[in-house]
Amino acid sequence: MAIEVTRMTVEDIDGAVDTVQQAFKEDPYSKWIYNEPSQRIRSTYFLCFHHYSTLHLSLYTSDSPPLFHPQTHHPPSQFNPTRNRYSLSLRCHWGIQHGLFYVARDPSSATPSKILGSAMWLAPSSPSAPQPWSLYLASWRLWLGQVYMNLYYGRGGLNTTRYWIWKDRQAEAQAAIWDSEVGYYFCNIVTVLPEAQGKGVGRALMEEVLRKADEEGVPCYLESSRYEPNVPIYERMGFMLVREMRCSDEVEEEGIMLYCMVRDVGRKAKS
Repeated sequence: MAIEVTRMTVEDIDGAVDTVQQAFKEDPYSKWIYNEPSQRIRSTYFLCFHHYSTLHLSLYTSDSPPLFHPQTHHPPSQFNPTRNRYSLSLRCHWGIQHGLFYVARDPSSATPSKILGSAMWLAPSSPSAPQPWSLYLASWRLWLGQVYMNLYYGRGGLNTTRYWIWKDRQAEAQAAIWDSEVGYYFCNIVTVLPEAQGKGVGRALMEEVLRKADEEGVPCYLESSRYEPNVPIYERMGFMLVREMRCSDEVEEEGIMLYCMVRDVGRKAKS
């Protein structure tokens, strides 16, 4: 397979969203964070730029954070794949301008324009540097889009209690792990269509930014909701497992485990 990786464009968004929704139907995090898992298409993984914005905007769940106090009780709603697609599309528009969003294709195939996988990275940001005005304003525009989405579609099955449990555990983990003065390239999500998995698409998407990170002397970071097969795959790319992050509530005490991984500058990938 001749894999071609390019920066995402507006025309690529629908195909990129397809890869997310198909690749993560059975993702443990998605099963845990959304209500009524048997009645929905589960989606998305990694994605959070919580640390980039005082607005606490999130890409991780493919849904905007609740526009209400986390302790307020709200009846559960059913997952809405249309809302999910709208939400992911908003974030892709944001990422095209302010992130490092990529798509992969096989130009030698019978469907050379078909998107086989996507990767959504956030650029490093020094903890001591102020947020650029362009990013601040873009985050506000994204937030307003999410407000409209929530008013029109509702919460789409997001379990808000578990959302805030995850946010707390993530903040604790990143506070303990992140010590780079130049920040981290944050791999929020990498997805590959089921029929294209195991053919090097995911690795090609990852290496596009890993090379850049090494050239600039910046470490990389990601969070995975599966140990097998994900953690060994990322270890072969030079990542190290540095922390296990459990998220649980009184309803489901076992909860889920997320695996925090860091790749130091120049750490060689295993063949």
